[in-house]
Amino acid sequence: MVTFSDPQAELRKQYRNACQAQAKLRAALLAQGVPEWDVYPRLTPVDWRLFAELTCGAKGKRTGKPCAVKTIYASGRCKFHGGLSTGPTTAQGRAKSGRNGIGKGQAADAATGLE
Repeated sequence: MVTFSDPQAELRKQYRNACQAQAKLRAALLAQGVPEWDVYPRLTPVDWRLFAELTCGAKGKRTGKPCAVKTIYASGRCKFHGGLSTGPTTAQGRAKSGRNGIGKGQAADAATGLE
């Protein structure tokens, strides 16, 4: 069995904290009425070059090796190991998602209101 230790765990934690701080500040500026085009110049500067070599690092299921993908999201993981989607956010999207698992027949007609 392969043991797994993540040497970039602390760097990934700093990356997530920096992304969260930027998102909170951006939301606060927008809430104050700052125009969208003027938000980014007002954000606290972060030296993103510190995170240039940061990889996803998620443990592989079969191999036990860390994921080497460098394109990561604010979660600190790649699109395969914790990407962006958190599910539908609008009422219309939730309704559409609720209909996805319904098969053919009367149950589908009743659920969609087609009868």
